Amino acid sequence: MKDFIQVCFQISFLCLTIALALSSYRAFIGPRLPNRVLGLNLMSTVFACFAVLLAVFRRHSIYIDLSVTVAVIEFLATVAFARYIKYQNLGGPNVS
Repeated sequence: MKDFIQVCFQISFLCLTIALALSSYRAFIGPRLPNRVLGLNLMSTVFACFAVLLAVFRRHSIYIDLSVTVAVIEFLATVAFARYIKYQNLGGPNVS
Protein backbone atom coordinates (compact mmCIF):
# COMPACT_ATOMS: atom_id res chain seq x y z
CA MET A 1 0.00 0.00 0.00
CA LYS A 2 2.87 2.34 0.80
CA ASP A 3 4.36 1.83 -2.66
CA PHE A 4 1.04 2.68 -4.26
CA ILE A 5 0.88 5.98 -2.36
CA GLN A 6 4.46 6.80 -3.40
CA VAL A 7 3.57 6.17 -7.04
CA CYS A 8 0.48 8.38 -6.72
CA PHE A 9 2.61 11.20 -5.30
CA GLN A 10 5.14 10.84 -8.10
CA ILE A 11 2.41 10.92 -10.75
CA SER A 12 0.85 13.97 -9.10
CA PHE A 13 4.18 15.81 -9.00
CA LEU A 14 4.76 14.93 -12.65
CA CYS A 15 1.32 16.19 -13.69
CA LEU A 16 1.84 19.45 -11.78
CA THR A 17 5.27 19.89 -13.39
CA ILE A 18 3.74 19.47 -16.84
CA ALA A 19 0.98 21.94 -15.94
CA LEU A 20 3.61 24.41 -14.73
CA ALA A 21 5.58 24.06 -17.95
CA LEU A 22 2.50 24.63 -20.12
CA SER A 23 1.31 27.59 -18.08
CA SER A 24 4.75 29.18 -18.13
CA TYR A 25 4.76 28.81 -21.91
CA ARG A 26 1.41 30.65 -22.01
CA ALA A 27 2.68 33.31 -19.61
CA PHE A 28 5.90 34.06 -21.47
CA ILE A 29 4.93 33.39 -25.10
CA GLY A 30 1.26 34.37 -24.91
CA PRO A 31 0.22 36.48 -27.88
CA ARG A 32 -1.59 39.16 -25.86
CA LEU A 33 -1.60 40.56 -22.34
CA PRO A 34 -4.77 38.75 -21.14
CA ASN A 35 -3.21 35.41 -22.13
CA ARG A 36 -0.11 36.25 -20.14
CA VAL A 37 -2.18 37.21 -17.10
CA LEU A 38 -4.05 33.91 -17.28
CA GLY A 39 -0.75 32.07 -17.61
CA LEU A 40 0.62 33.77 -14.50
CA ASN A 41 -2.62 33.02 -12.66
CA LEU A 42 -2.38 29.36 -13.56
CA MET A 43 1.30 29.26 -12.59
CA SER A 44 0.57 30.57 -9.11
CA THR A 45 -2.34 28.14 -8.76
CA VAL A 46 -0.02 25.27 -9.67
CA PHE A 47 2.50 26.52 -7.10
CA ALA A 48 -0.26 26.48 -4.48
CA CYS A 49 -1.13 22.91 -5.50
CA PHE A 50 2.55 21.98 -5.22
CA ALA A 51 2.56 23.34 -1.67
CA VAL A 52 -0.53 21.32 -0.71
CA LEU A 53 0.86 18.16 -2.25
CA LEU A 54 4.18 18.73 -0.52
CA ALA A 55 2.36 19.25 2.79
CA VAL A 56 0.62 15.91 2.45
CA PHE A 57 3.80 14.20 1.28
CA ARG A 58 6.05 15.58 4.04
CA ARG A 59 3.29 15.74 6.68
CA HIS A 60 4.06 19.37 7.57
CA SER A 61 1.13 21.72 7.97
CA ILE A 62 3.20 24.85 7.36
CA TYR A 63 2.97 24.20 3.63
CA ILE A 64 -0.82 24.50 3.84
CA ASP A 65 -0.40 28.00 5.27
CA LEU A 66 1.96 28.79 2.43
CA SER A 67 -0.57 27.52 -0.09
CA VAL A 68 -3.38 29.66 1.32
CA THR A 69 -1.14 32.73 1.35
CA VAL A 70 -0.09 32.16 -2.26
CA ALA A 71 -3.71 31.68 -3.30
CA VAL A 72 -4.81 34.95 -1.67
CA ILE A 73 -1.95 36.92 -3.20
CA GLU A 74 -2.62 35.28 -6.56
CA PHE A 75 -6.28 36.30 -6.43
CA LEU A 76 -5.46 39.91 -5.57
CA ALA A 77 -2.81 40.09 -8.29
CA THR A 78 -5.20 38.68 -10.89
CA VAL A 79 -7.87 41.21 -9.96
CA ALA A 80 -5.31 44.02 -10.18
CA PHE A 81 -4.11 42.84 -13.61
CA ALA A 82 -7.70 42.52 -14.84
CA ARG A 83 -8.48 46.08 -13.73
CA TYR A 84 -5.30 47.29 -15.42
CA ILE A 85 -6.26 45.59 -18.67
CA LYS A 86 -9.81 46.93 -18.45
CA TYR A 87 -8.77 50.55 -17.93
CA GLN A 88 -5.68 50.48 -20.15
CA ASN A 89 -7.55 51.04 -23.42
CA LEU A 90 -10.40 53.18 -22.06
CA GLY A 91 -8.37 55.97 -20.52
CA GLY A 92 -10.17 55.65 -17.20
CA PRO A 93 -13.13 54.01 -15.55
CA ASN A 94 -16.28 53.62 -17.57
CA VAL A 95 -18.89 55.78 -15.80
CA SER A 96 -21.90 54.85 -17.92
